This record gives sequence, structure tokens and C-alpha cells, in this order.
Amino acid sequence: MAKTVKKLAGTIVGGTVGFAVGGPAGAVQGAKIGAGVDTARAAASAAEAQRNAAAQAQQQAEAARAEAINQANLSRDQAAKEAEAARAQQQAAYESQAKQNEALLGQQKSDAAARLQQMKLSAEEQAKLMQNLTTQQQQAADLAKVQLAQQQTQYQEQKAAMEKAAAEQAAALEAERRKVAERESAQMTARRRAGRRSLLSSARMNAEVGLAGLIPQDPNAIKTTLGA
Repeated sequence: MAKTVKKLAGTIVGGTVGFAVGGPAGAVQGAKIGAGVDTARAAASAAEAQRNAAAQAQQQAEAARAEAINQANLSRDQAAKEAEAARAQQQAAYESQAKQNEALLGQQKSDAAARLQQMKLSAEEQAKLMQNLTTQQQQAADLAKVQLAQQQTQYQEQKAAMEKAAAEQAAALEAERRKVAERESAQMTARRRAGRRSLLSSARMNAEVGLAGLIPQDPNAIKTTLGA
């Protein structure tokens, strides 16, 4: 309400003064003049408000830019500190690895020298050992030759014994086969003789069948004679 009255103050004052001076017509004219003054005052106030807002926005932008610069500087300093710490750590690790490699190389050199010395000291012992091994190998080879000759002799003896046993077994089988063949031949001869006697006996004539006994009879045929 106070703002509305403040905005219309020029109109009210102009209308009042115009009415006092010129009556109703003067009041209307004074109100128009007062309204123009109010409009000009409102425009000036709006421009002032815009200038104040722009100044405030600029101040905020400057503050934000300063804060961004400050944060960037802090981040840069922090990154520089971290990079320096990482570099120092890498340098320490490299130096430690270098010391370890140097110690390992020294140990390897020492071990190699000790092995070389041991090899020099044991060269004669190795030569003697090789000579002993050669003698043992020669003895083993001679023993192997003797064993091989013995095995070959045993193989020949076993082979001859097996061949003799096989020949004896073959002769025995041949004799048995001949005995069986002779026995079967005798049995066949006896059967043939027995068959001839039976044929002569069945071929004899009798009063009832006549010579029918000489003709093969069907066991299923109907018999026509009393004695058949």
C-alpha cells in the first residue's frame, strides 16, 4: 500500500495543486503532470535497480572468478606436491632396486668364483673318477659279452631240445594216425563183409513172398499176404 501511494504521490500532489489553482480542469492537468513525474521517477528507480543488480552481478562474478583462481592455484599446488612425492618415492624405489641388484651381482660373482675354484680343485678327482668309470664300464661290457654267449648257448640247446621234442611228438602222432587208419580200414572191411552176408540172406526165396525180398519194400505200403 505504501509503495502504491509512493508511486502515485506525484499524481496526487499535481491534482491537488492544479485543483487549487485552476479548479477541476487544473486538477486534471496537474494530475497528468504529476503522473508524468511519477513515471519518470519510476523509470529512474528501475534504472537504478538495474544498475545495482548489474553491479551486484559483477561483484558476484568477480568473487566467483577469484574463487575459481584460488581453487585452481590450490589444485595446482596439490598436484605439484603429489608429483614431487611420487617422484621422490620412485627415486627411493630405484635406489633400493639398484642396491639390491648390486648386492645380487656381487653374490653371483662370489658364487661363480667359488665354483670355479672348486672346479679347479676337483679336476684331478674327476679325471680319476672318469678313469674308474671307464674301467667299470669295460668290465661290465666284458661281463655282458660272456652272459650273451651263455644265453645264446642256452638258446641253441633249448631250440634243439624243442625241435627234438617236436619231431618225437610228430612221429608219435603219425604212428597214432596210422593205427587209427588201420583200425578204421579193418572196421570198414568187416562192415562190408557183414553187409554182403546180410544181402545174400535177405535175397533167398520163400513160399510166401517169392522174390519180393530182392525188391526194396516201402514200410508204409499195405501188406497183401498173411505172413508179410
